[in-house]
Amino acid sequence: MTYLVTWSTYASHIPHRSEALIRWRRTHLRFSPLLLIPDARREVLAAIHHHARTKDYALLAVHVRETHVHVLVSCRQNPFRLCAAWKALSARRLRESGLVPASHPVWADYRNVRRLRSRDSICRAMNYVVNKQGPPMELWQVPPDFPL
Repeated sequence: MTYLVTWSTYASHIPHRSEALIRWRRTHLRFSPLLLIPDARREVLAAIHHHARTKDYALLAVHVRETHVHVLVSCRQNPFRLCAAWKALSARRLRESGLVPASHPVWADYRNVRRLRSRDSICRAMNYVVNKQGPPMELWQVPPDFPL
């Protein structure tokens, strides 16, 4: 099965429709919102790749942005557990490299996992991750001739 997994940095996206609630939550943050600088984005991408080499799943695309990460993955594992592992491993790498203070949260608690049921939906997700995020930041994708 193939999934599009997305998660955000701490306090960069407040998932709510009410502007008043968003403003209230922003004024009550314990830490400032986290933006990933280029070195931090490279560390996140490296952590995801390292995990992929040691486990049984196929990365199709990864795009690490300033405020969020998109991963297109084909796997048999629970994608929610994969996301939890990616978040934990990348947070550890960011702290060990000194890019994020030990006390500062790295990731928001929530994530979005969408199962892609057709080749067409996988191709659309690949296009979204690779081409629809603005200028590429830390981007990796399978070669164009890879069978989806």
